[in-house]
Amino acid sequence: MKKIILVFLAVILTLAAGIAAAEKSELPGNPFEDFTATDTEGNVFKLSEALKDHEAVLINFWATWCPPCRNEMPHLQKLWETYGDRVAMIALSTEPEDTAEKIAAFREEYGITFPMGRDENLALSARLNASGIPDTVIVDRFGNVGFYRVGTFFTYEDLERTVTPFLGDGYTETKVLKEIPKDSSTSAFPVSAKRAVYPENESAKKILFHFDEEREGEPLVCYIVPEDKARIRIEITAADDPATMIYGDAWGDSLEVSKLLDPQRNEYVYEQAVQGESDGVTYHYGYGILMDMTDGSAIEIFLTPDEQYLEEITQGLAESDLHSITWEYAENEKGNALRAYIIHVVDQYDDPVAEAVVNFCTDTACAPAEADENGLITFEGAPDKYHVQLIDLPEGYSSDEDFEMYTGTEYSEWVLRVKKD
Repeated sequence: MKKIILVFLAVILTLAAGIAAAEKSELPGNPFEDFTATDTEGNVFKLSEALKDHEAVLINFWATWCPPCRNEMPHLQKLWETYGDRVAMIALSTEPEDTAEKIAAFREEYGITFPMGRDENLALSARLNASGIPDTVIVDRFGNVGFYRVGTFFTYEDLERTVTPFLGDGYTETKVLKEIPKDSSTSAFPVSAKRAVYPENESAKKILFHFDEEREGEPLVCYIVPEDKARIRIEITAADDPATMIYGDAWGDSLEVSKLLDPQRNEYVYEQAVQGESDGVTYHYGYGILMDMTDGSAIEIFLTPDEQYLEEITQGLAESDLHSITWEYAENEKGNALRAYIIHVVDQYDDPVAEAVVNFCTDTACAPAEADENGLITFEGAPDKYHVQLIDLPEGYSSDEDFEMYTGTEYSEWVLRVKKD
């Protein structure tokens, strides 16, 4: 137990530390110093040369041992196959033990055809001021960093939306992307009064492990689920960003919470094995963690199929020096009834427009909501069909006189486009 959980937490915490460091990076908007690297086939890659016949260059920092790095490799390969004539790419390992031969074997195993090599002496990654991998840097046609991310791209669509703003004849000056561009058709996130992680299975029973005084904090939560799979319900607050929150299990799977939305139910749901095997050993429990990658805060849960295995978990916790002493049954959680309706207010240049005010109206009442500095309007309310009325814009902006918007019965994000006069 201890080994599996600690290895998994090490990966997650490495990512969290890297994201925190990336927020302090001064790279975006500034030149990325020219460099050369040798790939596994002996070819020399030089940034300045690549920019002569490409519209952008993507540099990925990774390691063969890194699960999130492996998970995003298929997306990078697809990008290469689609945009390789316009975007030069190279992936450089930051692991000293990743020899050229080891990288070449990895490349063959994953079917990678874009250049891969080593970041010799960590000369390049040292510029990033980040302790986590994977890292991705996009250098625009002017040699400046237009985008920098620590953390994996969970989907190809996210990666494509990040790269394409730097392509085309309309890109005439350096622009900086601070985050992955949103897909305006993506469903909005449900909101709750607080974060929560729990199985929805009707058979689930909640257990609380209490610890002695040497371990501070909340009791550790476990659920008895006498089924092969637990349907894990994840709830987050309106202040949380589902794109920076990760849910993972003890078996090495981790996903951005925004990717876990069930479009039919409009809830975040993750199917997880209640028990499993690792290195030939059967573990009669499952482990899950919801982590905010911006600050490292987390919620942990255990799953087990039967009460008799609670002792196995108790012993495993004791081995981890957590000094478990007692456990008790507790009342199961109940799902929240609120939803978040989200509108992005932007002008014709896709720049956010702050201070726009709309009303969310039902047949009986209206409630105003104002766009924040990022042009984001988030309205929390009971599920309903809302009529959205634009009632005010900041000076210098105008809107279509025929503007009309209804939320409908589905919870979605919308883009409200106005004109900068």
